[in-house]
Amino acid sequence: MDEKKVKTLIHIWQNRPAKYFRDALGVPKMWDGEEAILEAVPIAIKEKKNIIVASGHSLGKDFIAGGLVPYFLHIWGPCLVITTAPTDRQVEAVMWGEIKSHYARAKIPLPGRVLTNRIDISPKHYAIGFTTKDTGQMVGKFQGFHSDRVFVIVSEAQAVEDTIYEQIDAILTGGIGLMIQIGNPLRASGRFAQDIKAKDRNIVLTLSCLDTPNYKERKPIIPGVASYEWVEDKRARWGEDDPRWYGRVLGQIPRTSIDNVFSMELVDKCRNYVTKETRVFRGTAVDVGRFGDDETVIYGGTNGQIDRTDAYTGLSTTATASRALIINGAVKGNFIIVDGDGVGGGTIDTLRDMRLGNVDVMEIHSAGKPDDVQYENLRAEMWFTAKKRAEEGLASIPAGDQMLIDELLEVKYFFNRKGKMQIEPKEDIKERLGRSPNRADAWVYFQYGMSKATPTKLTDYRAESYEPASDRVGSSIYGGAGAMAA
Repeated sequence: MDEKKVKTLIHIWQNRPAKYFRDALGVPKMWDGEEAILEAVPIAIKEKKNIIVASGHSLGKDFIAGGLVPYFLHIWGPCLVITTAPTDRQVEAVMWGEIKSHYARAKIPLPGRVLTNRIDISPKHYAIGFTTKDTGQMVGKFQGFHSDRVFVIVSEAQAVEDTIYEQIDAILTGGIGLMIQIGNPLRASGRFAQDIKAKDRNIVLTLSCLDTPNYKERKPIIPGVASYEWVEDKRARWGEDDPRWYGRVLGQIPRTSIDNVFSMELVDKCRNYVTKETRVFRGTAVDVGRFGDDETVIYGGTNGQIDRTDAYTGLSTTATASRALIINGAVKGNFIIVDGDGVGGGTIDTLRDMRLGNVDVMEIHSAGKPDDVQYENLRAEMWFTAKKRAEEGLASIPAGDQMLIDELLEVKYFFNRKGKMQIEPKEDIKERLGRSPNRADAWVYFQYGMSKATPTKLTDYRAESYEPASDRVGSSIYGGAGAMAA
């Protein structure tokens, strides 16, 4: 295609980006979802709106984002094009891998000199890529970009912090300012989720794996797009009520964030607990709080149900050991489980010095090695063990313990760089809650202990004293300050 014809087509391409992809970038096939993203661009520029793409897995969103970089540079220059994502891999390998592939495959010469994560045309006409991590370490980095035409493409938008979006908003105030957010809606909260819901001020597109020709035809029509087999495997593995199905397959916001360990539905199930255990397990869990405002929490009970609760601040580890032993005696438990990290070690030493006979003192270390390699540490394994017990109808939440419920709903998990599941730092939870989640930790230890304990003798079990947790508050054998009222 000669230069004269290219100049003639530029005005057409400006209003028809999909034609640019076919004519200039040599893209032979796109599915309807990919074309919908491209068709939204000139409309968004004209109406001064942003484009929000809520997408299922592997639906060509990064392929389209990569092609939009040369499109903006070529058709809307002079301009600045900024690409960003949370991780180095997403920026360098995925986003800029796609950009470089488009340049290599193009049917016409594309503008600029392609460098590592940068395309230079002139001092005020270029594209650049960096991670949001870089932006977070250099406060105000986005504010260093000034142009009358700025285009920002955010990939993995669901994982970008709200403060980053505030920086991006500040540079989109010129003649043309467009942000395109592309991601899987895995969270029910945060800026990306909010912008999906704000259809009055954004152009919102939802891309579902079920709408692709690959799924409908049950064969690979569009290379790289999620296959029929992948979708059906996830349907079988997750089920259609799983938040991952909503976020990764349907491109829809789930009722609860995928990074919340416990959902409200699961908490409700625990409050309407009817045990499915065929054997009897009894024991006590202790989360030892540090001096100050952090609670020490002791839960004792039977078969996943909390029958006795003690919560207080300010006592020594020796006193905590004594109180744990009394509660364990009240529930006729054969184990006491304590996290040995930090001040918990003193409680464990005291309990062992008491020579408790047939009562097993289980010492756990949250930072320790898990049995299952999919978890980063024992803390993550314990949380997901407790969740599994809840799903199977083996775990109860004491009626009226709203603090425990709030803490369980607050805790989140993530996949770290090794691809392993990890619970967020306790300090982050404390910052949001205004307190340490000691009740949730004690409850998780209790459920984990139940999964590891040996059953007690059936002859020791007194069914007449066993009341459903939904009928009463977990009680304390102590009165006065520091104890939870019965």
